[in-house]
Amino acid sequence: MSAAEWRSSCLRVAGVAAAVVGQLAVPEPPHTTGTVRWCLDVGRRQVHAHNVGGQEIVLAYAVAQVTSTAAAFQPLPPHTSYNATEDLGAFREGLVTVAPTLPAAGVAGLDRAIVFAIRALPLGITVHTVPGMDVTVVRDERTRLFRLTISSPTQPMEARVQASGAGGTVSVTAMLGGTSHEPTQHEVELPPGVDLSPVLRRFLVELLVPLSVYERATAERRGAVRNGLPEPGAAPVPVPAPAP
Repeated sequence: MSAAEWRSSCLRVAGVAAAVVGQLAVPEPPHTTGTVRWCLDVGRRQVHAHNVGGQEIVLAYAVAQVTSTAAAFQPLPPHTSYNATEDLGAFREGLVTVAPTLPAAGVAGLDRAIVFAIRALPLGITVHTVPGMDVTVVRDERTRLFRLTISSPTQPMEARVQASGAGGTVSVTAMLGGTSHEPTQHEVELPPGVDLSPVLRRFLVELLVPLSVYERATAERRGAVRNGLPEPGAAPVPVPAPAP
């Protein structure tokens, strides 16, 4: 499944939080996004994200500030949940993307997908996606064209990017190296026709990576996952702080 097909899953975090808290006033089924049910624990004042589907998904949070960005990637295997309260607070002004980790189609060996979206991204500000993968959009002062720079790990990967600005949206797909023993920075020129300066209205990235890269990228946050939903009174599971 391509990043474009997951546009509808890129939601404002504040909107998700408001919809879940709204359950207090009007009894209704839990707020859902894809296969994720956002469940409110009134007694502990917590919101839990519960994956009721049959395959693993990732909740990708991202927010842009004037001089920096923050991102967090929470894996949720089938029928598991995690306490999303801290993330909903930390990324309140940002977006959360809910997407499956198995791409519908891709290059052999690139069998996991990480999808995230960010809005109001200042040009030139680096987005720290997952460890070893930083993404930045800059402008070439000589050609006046915009280009994407991506630092990737030593393994090969594919990046599918959409960037929106004045005049519409441009898209680009690039295969990234993996031929050296050190992380490499790649540059990809974006098609002309859209002005992305000084702020990208929306930036959508789908990274297709080997399973080993995906597992390293999500290892720390797996400690916050539990089977099903917690029982009333159960001890909370700590959630790692978002990357700066």
